[in-house]
This record gives sequence, C-alpha cells and structure tokens, in this order.
Amino acid sequence: MKLLKNSFVFFLILLFVSSTHFFCNSNNKKRDLSTPLSRLIGHWVGPTGEHGYFGPIDPNTRIGPCVYVFPNKETWMKVAMKYIEEELRKTYEKHSSDFKEKEKIAIEGVRKQIEEWAGVAAYGQYKFLSHKPNEKKIDILLIFEETVEFLKDQKATYYIDKNGQQMVIEMTSEYERMQADEASYKYVDSKTSPEDRK
Repeated sequence: MKLLKNSFVFFLILLFVSSTHFFCNSNNKKRDLSTPLSRLIGHWVGPTGEHGYFGPIDPNTRIGPCVYVFPNKETWMKVAMKYIEEELRKTYEKHSSDFKEKEKIAIEGVRKQIEEWAGVAAYGQYKFLSHKPNEKKIDILLIFEETVEFLKDQKATYYIDKNGQQMVIEMTSEYERMQADEASYKYVDSKTSPEDRK
C-alpha cells in the first residue's frame, strides 16, 4: 500500500514537471526570438511605469503599429523623481549644487509632460530602419501625430537581449531625456495593443 502511495505521488510529480515543461516550451515557440525586430514585437514596461506595445511590420512599407500608455500622474511623478535622482547620483554628489541644478531642470522638463499625458494612450507607428539579425541592436523611427510632440519623428536605437526579456532604448526625444539618455524596458507579454485579449 505504501509502495502504491509513493508511486502515485511520483506519478503526480512527473505529470506536473512534464506539463510545466510542455507549457514553457509552447510559450517559447509562440515568440520568435531570432532577430532584434522579431523580439521587439509585444508588450513592454519602462522605468517610469509607461507601457509600450509594438505590432509586426508590413514587409512592403516596413511600418508597424506602436502604442505608448502613460501611467497616472501620481505614479508617474513618484517613479520619475526616483529615477531622476538615481541617474543623477551616478554623476553628481546628491547634495552638491550641480546635482540640485540638474534635478531642477529634469523635474521642470518632466512635469509638463506628466500634466498633459498622465493616463493617456498615444497611438502611432514605428518604421523599421535597420538591424543586424545576429546582434541586439535595432534602429527605428517613431511616427506619432503632432499632438504627441515629444514622440513625433524620433529616431531610436533599441538594444534587445537575445532572450527577449529586456531592452535598452536610446532616444533623442525630450520624453526619454526626462529620465536619462537611455531607459531600460522589461518584456511583459505578447500583446501588441492595450485592447489585445491574448
């Protein structure tokens, strides 16, 4: 009886491990990680709580859909302040005059954007410019309407890890510079828009 019980427990463990292995493998098969462009597609979250969604490109135009969803005002300001401080402390002493001056400039730069865009979803497109399939780097052009001035026609370089879980974005836009010259994003899921039910 004891042997039968132990065998049953072992069977359950084996079944759990097998099903977990199958589930993980099936999830990995759904996502193409072969190139920086394929790894870009999906749902990402940034350092100040913003969410970015990227859909697949049209092979003829090299253009695909892109959505940025900005966090609510309170969350965004709190996270942005912390991020600004952490980045500035890498270069300046916290209580130095240089630190305070740079912090004031950064906060003034971000406050206007937060007031206007907190909680808003901005719909646009991105154009695939270039990448090297075996590397991390991909260059794109963000195409947003004039209402989203700080994201309009901004060239960006994305470095996406080969496991597809993290990317670092370098942009020249005021939006990214409110945080730093580069920002690190984490992969969330395969959704390509906020309305996606995947």
